Amino acid sequence: MQNMVKTVFLDIDGVLNRGGNLKLGVLEPDLIQTLNEFDLNNTEFVITSMWRYLIEFEELLRIFQRSGFRGKITGCIEISDQERHIQIDEWIRRNPKSYVVIDDKTVKIRNLVKVDSRFGISLTDVKMASFILQNDLLV
Repeated sequence: MQNMVKTVFLDIDGVLNRGGNLKLGVLEPDLIQTLNEFDLNNTEFVITSMWRYLIEFEELLRIFQRSGFRGKITGCIEISDQERHIQIDEWIRRNPKSYVVIDDKTVKIRNLVKVDSRFGISLTDVKMASFILQNDLLV
């Protein structure tokens, strides 16, 4: 499974900006640089943030590109009334592959790396998420 594409389900507020409150359009440069520490060659990112309700996907891509993100964002989980973990589970059922969920909230799902929203994503968070992906773990 080493060369298969792996999926990172990515929240934004509290992960790529500090504080955990909705800061629409704000990605903090140092946190984007930390996110860029992933092995980006075989990794796709799927947005799970509330931003998907408020910003068109193409604009979301532009925001990430302008911020210096070098990874590939392939989509967003569907917009629905279901809880986030159910939406992620449905995505995984349709697209089975190694995955990790990065969020500042406790989401009822396996493979969660919980980020401290006061500080945003850390190198330790990226290393833990990478370890889960590289070893195809279910934690």
